[in-house]
Amino acid sequence: MKIIDVFGEMPILETNNLILRKIRKDDVDDFYEYSSNPEVTKYLSYIHTKKEDAEEYISKKIEQYSHGTCMIWGIENKKDKKYIGACGFTHWDIENNFAEIAYTLSQKYWGQGFASEIMEKIIEFGFNKMMLNRIEALCFKDNEKSYKLMEKFNMKLEGVFFEKYLLKGMYQDMKMYSLLRKNYNK
Repeated sequence: MKIIDVFGEMPILETNNLILRKIRKDDVDDFYEYSSNPEVTKYLSYIHTKKEDAEEYISKKIEQYSHGTCMIWGIENKKDKKYIGACGFTHWDIENNFAEIAYTLSQKYWGQGFASEIMEKIIEFGFNKMMLNRIEALCFKDNEKSYKLMEKFNMKLEGVFFEKYLLKGMYQDMKMYSLLRKNYNK
């Protein structure tokens, strides 16, 4: 089963300050601006050193939307209409009712509460619209900003996967967090 089979068109979500929507071709300049920043991509598998890399990434996401296999939203700041990041579910196991959450945000927008807005909306959507029983997230062991955000939303540390991912030439330990429907307080 594909995302498109469940929702038809991928829904647009809104928070007080943000619109979560499909990533578009015209997002490429904003995307490249933050995806070429080593501080933003420190814990990502990519860093776009050329604008063409960012264009290719966005083209792949658009193709995935057309096939119903992408559950990643672009994040648009309502105030300046700028594309400032991406969020959503990188893996959705429909049969077992769980999904893995992921997010990234332009450094210019750190420390303004946007990550919390995003997390709250995605978790709400996951439990109330996708009918998930479990939402999980992985983060690099030393990515304090990410795991503090997960803990803020009552996600519980389940353990550490040692040397789970090869990132930029080094094996990295990953923390696994989860939130179960029965522990979700909206």
